[in-house]
Amino acid sequence: MHLLVVRHGIAEGRKASARTNRDDAARRLTTDGRRKMKNGALGLRQLVPEVDLLASSPLRRAADTADIIAAWTGSLHGCNVNARVAQSRWSATSPIFH
Repeated sequence: MHLLVVRHGIAEGRKASARTNRDDAARRLTTDGRRKMKNGALGLRQLVPEVDLLASSPLRRAADTADIIAAWTGSLHGCNVNARVAQSRWSATSPIFH
């Protein structure tokens, strides 16, 4: 098995989200972030022609990124979210898989 980790695309700024009292988890990808992720997914398809599982955190920006990868790689018809990741609260320094 090979593990490929992809960080989410460019998302709306934290400060702008905070000013509107919107939860950080709801921040979306920007238009530029979507465009760049679509281009990256096309390149990813050349490097990784088949994907067995695509896991994403429940953060909106991460889920949107996973949806783009799933659509543009052509190897998945939807995004399977790993339940352990979706149910956990973690930070950049926390282990995702125990």
